Amino acid sequence: MRWSRALLILKPEWDTLDRRVNAARAILNAALAIATSGRVDGFTDISNLPPEVTAALEDVRMRAPALRRLRGESEPTFMAIPMRLADPRDRAIFVAFAPYSIHAELLDPDGKRILQLDDASSSIEVSAPVSVFDALLRNLPEDVAVQRLR
Repeated sequence: MRWSRALLILKPEWDTLDRRVNAARAILNAALAIATSGRVDGFTDISNLPPEVTAALEDVRMRAPALRRLRGESEPTFMAIPMRLADPRDRAIFVAFAPYSIHAELLDPDGKRILQLDDASSSIEVSAPVSVFDALLRNLPEDVAVQRLR
C-alpha cells in the first residue's frame, strides 16, 4: 500500500496558538477515523492552558505511575503515554490535550504513525494511505498550507 506524507504549515502572519490548535484539531478529528491508538507526552510549553486542557493534562499525567510499573522503570515517565481511542474517555483526553503537548501521535491498527503533532502544534505531519490522504486534508482551515513530502 502506498502512503503520502505532508507537513501542514500556517502562513506566518496567521501563526498563533489558537490557529495552530484549530488546524491540529481539524486534521486530528479527520484522522481519528483511521486511527486506533495514540501516544501523548504529558508536557506542554504553554503556561496558560484552558481549563479543559489542564484537566486533560492532569489525566494524562495520572497514568504515569502505572506505566512506570508496566515498563519496570524506577521513575514515572510522562512521555509517550498510550491512549486507546476506542475508549471514549481516552479519545476525549487525547483530542483535548494533544494539540498543546510537546509531542503527540496517532497510530493506525498496524502501529504506523498517521499524525504527529509537535511543540504545541507548531509542527504537524500527516502520513496516510494514498486512498484516504486527500480526504484527511479536505477540511483544513484556509490559513493552512500543505507541503507534500516524499
